[in-house]
Amino acid sequence: MNRTQVLPNFILDSSIEDLPAEVIETAKKCLSDWIRIRGLMKKINVIRNESLGESEARIRVKLKNEIQYSHHVVAPKGDPRNPLSFEEIIKKFEDLTCTVLSRRRMNRMIDIIQNLEKLQNLSELIRLCCVDRDLLRRVKT
Repeated sequence: MNRTQVLPNFILDSSIEDLPAEVIETAKKCLSDWIRIRGLMKKINVIRNESLGESEARIRVKLKNEIQYSHHVVAPKGDPRNPLSFEEIIKKFEDLTCTVLSRRRMNRMIDIIQNLEKLQNLSELIRLCCVDRDLLRRVKT
């Protein structure tokens, strides 16, 4: 067993008293996923294709039984040529801000942004963009 195998097992079996249990469990799951992904990375060969555009990608997967799958993407999701839907933007916003903004604050921001052309004053939106200190205290304790 090499050092990289011992270290994750040590971390997975340890707990940090200062953190909430759900944070520790999430960290353990992320580390476990990372270890699994690292194993898969060894099976991946990346070959640069000069003929592809800057944001273009082509993937080919060859299975052990020799079956091959391929897919070509000209514009990845989020590119101006393949934009996110408003629902996808909301989901991404919620995922990225759930640890620093309350649900109430997120919903209010979404409501304001959906009606931005009617907004007379930016002060409420700016105030809502500030980190919710009560939420941060709950995460830290």
